[in-house]
Amino acid sequence: MPLQIRPGKLSDVAAITEIYLSAFNNNAISLLAFPRDNPASYNWWYDSIIEEFADPHAHFLCIYDSPTPTPTPSSSTSQLPVIAFAKWADADTPAQNTVMPKWPEGGDHEMAELFFGTLARKHGEVMGGRRHWYLEALATRPEWQGKGAAGMLMRWGLKRVDEEGTEAYLEASPHGKPV
Repeated sequence: MPLQIRPGKLSDVAAITEIYLSAFNNNAISLLAFPRDNPASYNWWYDSIIEEFADPHAHFLCIYDSPTPTPTPSSSTSQLPVIAFAKWADADTPAQNTVMPKWPEGGDHEMAELFFGTLARKHGEVMGGRRHWYLEALATRPEWQGKGAAGMLMRWGLKRVDEEGTEAYLEASPHGKPV
């Protein structure tokens, strides 16, 4: 079945949360910051994503496996399972705040603060206030990894970068670097 891309919707937040937690289930930092056996981790991600959907500069995208090459107007793509998602922050996003959020209970707050705080500071240092699109999150369900979904999400943002003549910024885990 062909993979299709569409804008994310609030009704996708549960799937996006599950995809993030499953895609990074082998990532030591993610496991320390967001223990999977703790419901607070799921709730933290779910609530954070809901909040981020309100940001006009946030572009959530979802990939789904379409039963037909071109969905018809009558087909409901929102009923198809989301297999991957990305969050791109557009080039008009205000400068990133380096103040870290309150981390979920049960996680290693000190490690989360150090790791994610370092990423935020490096982002600011590297981009130096220049306009750019930022790939803040990209994750694929483990059973769908390596099948092109992440590349589609990456190309979506890079197309906007090229159209606007801006730059792109992202961080990647060792596992995600090949994308």
